[in-house]
Amino acid sequence: MQLYGSYLTLREQRELLAMQEIWYLGLQNQARGKYNHGYDDDQHRYIPVKHEHLNFRYEVLKTIGEGGQGIVVECLDHMTNTLVAVKILRTPLSAMNNNFQLREIQIGIILQESDTDDSNIIKMLDWFQFRKHYTIVLELLSGTLDDWIGNRKSKSLRMEMVKIYTKAILTSLRHIHSKTIIHGDLKPENILVKDRVAGTIKVADFGHSFVEGYPTSLTFSTVKHMSPEGILGYSSTNSVDMWALGCTVAKIATGKSIFEPINFYDQLGCCMEVLGLPPDYLVNNAPKRKKYFACSVTRAACRMHPPRSQRCLAAIECQGVAPLSKLLANYDPEFVDFISCCLQ
Repeated sequence: MQLYGSYLTLREQRELLAMQEIWYLGLQNQARGKYNHGYDDDQHRYIPVKHEHLNFRYEVLKTIGEGGQGIVVECLDHMTNTLVAVKILRTPLSAMNNNFQLREIQIGIILQESDTDDSNIIKMLDWFQFRKHYTIVLELLSGTLDDWIGNRKSKSLRMEMVKIYTKAILTSLRHIHSKTIIHGDLKPENILVKDRVAGTIKVADFGHSFVEGYPTSLTFSTVKHMSPEGILGYSSTNSVDMWALGCTVAKIATGKSIFEPINFYDQLGCCMEVLGLPPDYLVNNAPKRKKYFACSVTRAACRMHPPRSQRCLAAIECQGVAPLSKLLANYDPEFVDFISCCLQ
């Protein structure tokens, strides 16, 4: 305070006095946004500034990711003198959002228990609350599988590497499911590459994860990897992760997604185009059946919600017009069978 107090706002002085340990102090932490005393943008995401501090320990170096949940910045941890990734979640504006973000942290802690590098789960190193934001410190890795797929420009990957990545993802899912946790948003964007040559990866981003039996909504999962039971309103089991695994592995191999919906309501139609009509029992007992089907699926009648479900209506007429065997025509039948078994 004697050295730098005159450079700090009253709010920053209070933050400083509340700390037990000071590892780093940046003088670039001035407010620059519209919300949360000027620290947030209009989406309630924290606005980072290069060389400012986070919790008087982490020095912000650059932004490396942005998403609906917040931002990720690369930082220097001045206590350990190592580079880390810091995920700064959006300011929770309700008790529900607050609980949702705390759940991500709690799941991260559970997954660290008895974890080793062999589990292929990203390491959570620390967490804290800073300027109303829950903040999670993670090990820093080079990039995502999605980045790599994009760099390949949809070129196919050698099947031997596809097998290596698939086994690594399955290893992580085995660890996650052993804790009775469902990832809920498995996709190439949430799989980080540790060593591209060796094919080692770490599964990350548990913002949509939940414990089995936890009441869920349709907020989990990326739409193009979302299973029909999620769309139709069923409670989720870890089978939704296996569905997402099939979508993920197919994209790793081909560079393209199996399903390409234009919006949430379009996904069910995409699934029917590739896999045909869902089983009668799945539709007839679905909590949200009437949202998509006028009656039982055996009647082959789809409730129309133009324009958002045109594909869903068309899929009744042209179910199975783009089967997996056609989409994956250049691949070994055993690989096609593996993807098909995931998409049950």
